[in-house]
Amino acid sequence: MATHDGTGMTRRDLFRVGVGAATAATAAGAAGPTHAQEEFDYGGWFEDANNYDGTVDATGEDEVVVEVGAGDNGLAFAPSAVHVDVGTTVVFEWTGAGGVHNVTERESGSRYESDLAGEAGTRYPLTFESDGISTYVCTPHASVGMKGAIVVGSGEGVPDVSVGEMSVGDSGSGGDGSEGSESGSGDDSGSDGSGGSEEEAPPAMQGNNDVFALFGLSAVVAFLSPFAVVLLMRRDDATEA
Repeated sequence: MATHDGTGMTRRDLFRVGVGAATAATAAGAAGPTHAQEEFDYGGWFEDANNYDGTVDATGEDEVVVEVGAGDNGLAFAPSAVHVDVGTTVVFEWTGAGGVHNVTERESGSRYESDLAGEAGTRYPLTFESDGISTYVCTPHASVGMKGAIVVGSGEGVPDVSVGEMSVGDSGSGGDGSEGSESGSGDDSGSDGSGGSEEEAPPAMQGNNDVFALFGLSAVVAFLSPFAVVLLMRRDDATEA
């Protein structure tokens, strides 16, 4: 016989509800905790930004890439605001769009400033070593809202930062082209100086040299002939005497 607990539910019903609740709790624990990305107080920094759409959660990553020259006109950072853990390296990477850009810290300090660059593949790494928010701009395009922010850890204060070495990408106008020009002016072309000067004279020139030598010998013989005749005459006169 079913026993009621005064709420209209039998003991069997209570057991089923308890099992269902326990199963749901177990499934939720297996899936892991979920974290809603919180928004941070940027103090009006993004009021005139041209690509801000909330803070992207990149926590849990050792390295995060932020594009320089993103958007339809290449005048934005993407993501413009990103949340990372303490110790994360943020690598700014140029897309090659929008002209010449740089990355310069503003408002939160002036501890880093990259060179101006426009080549795709250029990289500028920064490692953030404590909690805080670092704000930055592209100096040539700050007036059109090309700006961003890095939120580190809790986002409270100003983070310590280590500046890495900037590497310039390949614009496609170097390496291969210069190597091609060197190969075109090599030994085969004879334009490297010593190669061309050691080549033998063509046959026609050699023939001319032989003619010149014969002509010179004939001229010498003709010049000496009168002297030979005089010597012979003197020898004959001496013999007759």
